[in-house]
Amino acid sequence: MRLAPGRHNSVTIVRPAAYSTLDLFGGCFCQPKSTEGGKMFKAALILSVLSLGLLILAACGGDDATSTPTRVISATATPTPRVTPTEVSGAIPTSTVSTPTPTRTRSVGRTPTPTLTPTPTLMGAPTSTPTRTPTPTPTPTSTLTPGPTLTPTSTPAPGGGATFTVNSIGGEPDTNRGDGICDNGEGNCTLRAAIEEANSTPGKDTIAFDIPGDGPHTIQVVSSLPVITDPVIIDGYTQPGASPNTNASGLGSNAVLKIELDGRNAEDGANGLSIEAGDSTVRGLVINNFSRPINDFSGVGIYLARKGGNVVEGNFIGTDIHGAAGSGNWWGVLISNTSDNLVGGTNIGSRNVIAANKSYGIEITGALATGNLVRGNLIGTDASGTAALGNLFDGVRLHGGAANNSIGGVFTAARNLISGNDRYGVHIESNSTAGNVVLGNFIGTDVTGTRALGNGFDGVMLDGGATGNTIGGSVGGATNVVSGNNRYGIVLDSFATGNRIQGNFIGVDVTGVAPLSNRFHGVRILSASNNTIGGTGGNQGNIIAFNGGVGVSVVSGGGNAILSNSIFSNNGLGIDLGEDAVTANDAGDGDPGTNNLQNFPVLISVTRGSITVLGTLDSIPNNVFRLEFFASAACDLSGHGEGERFLGFLILTTGIENTSFEVTLSATVDAGSFVTATATGGDDSTSEFSQCVLVT
Repeated sequence: MRLAPGRHNSVTIVRPAAYSTLDLFGGCFCQPKSTEGGKMFKAALILSVLSLGLLILAACGGDDATSTPTRVISATATPTPRVTPTEVSGAIPTSTVSTPTPTRTRSVGRTPTPTLTPTPTLMGAPTSTPTRTPTPTPTPTSTLTPGPTLTPTSTPAPGGGATFTVNSIGGEPDTNRGDGICDNGEGNCTLRAAIEEANSTPGKDTIAFDIPGDGPHTIQVVSSLPVITDPVIIDGYTQPGASPNTNASGLGSNAVLKIELDGRNAEDGANGLSIEAGDSTVRGLVINNFSRPINDFSGVGIYLARKGGNVVEGNFIGTDIHGAAGSGNWWGVLISNTSDNLVGGTNIGSRNVIAANKSYGIEITGALATGNLVRGNLIGTDASGTAALGNLFDGVRLHGGAANNSIGGVFTAARNLISGNDRYGVHIESNSTAGNVVLGNFIGTDVTGTRALGNGFDGVMLDGGATGNTIGGSVGGATNVVSGNNRYGIVLDSFATGNRIQGNFIGVDVTGVAPLSNRFHGVRILSASNNTIGGTGGNQGNIIAFNGGVGVSVVSGGGNAILSNSIFSNNGLGIDLGEDAVTANDAGDGDPGTNNLQNFPVLISVTRGSITVLGTLDSIPNNVFRLEFFASAACDLSGHGEGERFLGFLILTTGIENTSFEVTLSATVDAGSFVTATATGGDDSTSEFSQCVLVT
């Protein structure tokens, strides 16, 4: 069509049916060159479009009025509805624009819901309602010539969360938090960026690893990583080449770890991982060198606070990548005022190695720290469980009112190895730290329970008013082996009260027979009262043997019951009140002192067969006493026996003067053995052993 200059011309509008509304706006329109009518047409159209808030770029081709337009826009065109994508896993936003501007595409598992863009209505035309039309998942492509195509960094995770895959050891943050894409601005996903995205994405997300190369891969932390505020699984075992432990209990860990989180260059006060979200899991990481605390909650490998229900499993915390050398954090794992967390577990792949940290391997602290479980770990040794790699203070510390937590368990797989630490294996301290149970562990031995790998001080320490805690128990599997330690096996000190030491092997190996001595006493009680060593129920007695000092030493305190134990072959007395050798009886037993310096029974004779014991007890009149009788193959050099085998007991009420007794026990004892006895008063204070009497 050719338009004559200076005349009022009519215009024929052409719109190919194949064009959509956006196609039309993306095309060209023109008017006759130097024609006023054409200029008015163009101006009217632009003003109409601008009134809808859209920017239109119009261009014309040709140098004279004879040029033919490539697309002509009709003012009365009916818009074609814009097709918008549904949220499809693995999909990218698409449209039906026939000539799209080239853009970089990303393959993501969590695609943000697209914003519907209204299609403009042109010059009074009917408005079309935008719709969502499901489209097939396209193959991600990139039409950009420069720049790499981004590696997928977000895919669906079980339970409705996203998976963010770390593919870089860098430390850069995410460029657009909350968009569901882990991207440091260079097409890579760092651990920092992944945590930021997981915090911003609802649901329980997963942070996986796929860093190129054989590894191991070290992520050097300079500034503190973000606190985890939304539930997440951080899984180092997703890194190619990593694998969890497959060794059974009684062996070390053969886990292969490929992701190391190193804090040697981190700012003061940085933690490895801080989790406040609860319901989170950390597995398959090496976390080390976070060792510059600025308060009581920093310099921690893994810090759990606020919400509970977290799992820490299959990690090396405080060691090198092989679990063979120390690279300690200040704390290994710190659980502060949060409940129901699990460190380790009963699956063989859950075993942590927590060693070489500069204070505590694991600390559980605060009145809200309840119901936490520590199971199946190697604490204070290398990954083999045969060499010391001690935490510089305690292996496990319960403190500040932490209550009703469990260290170990009755199943073999729940056993912790807590050895080689510089001070205590397990330390339970402070008022209101109560109701905790330590059971089924090896404390001071190697992983086999047959060789000494002692803690630097004591196997177990309860002090500072620790109340109502239980070491061991009477059920099958509750026995702790507390042997090979460099001072004492178990200590109750500084107002520890109401605690029970039951069913343990103290000074022997896992068989309960072979010697594996603690260096000094088996059990020591100092300024502590109303505790029980053993008990009157089945299987509550301890085996306390072969220790380098006394079997049970009560230095000070009262009401400490020592009942039904097997105490023998120690280098000192079986029981020593005051730590001053045999304490002689006094008439009427009125002297005060440790355990009221309770008088022991005096045995006169023992006949074999159905054992009949004759003797007397001189003690406070009109009181009820429990007399316990024991047999041993040999008598202590002091002439006062120990008690290797518990024979039975007699309940005796004393008279005004020395009270005689005769008791026949069902147990049998061979001639040539020795029998001894103890007396425990109504206040639960137990005497030393009586003199030995040869069985005839």
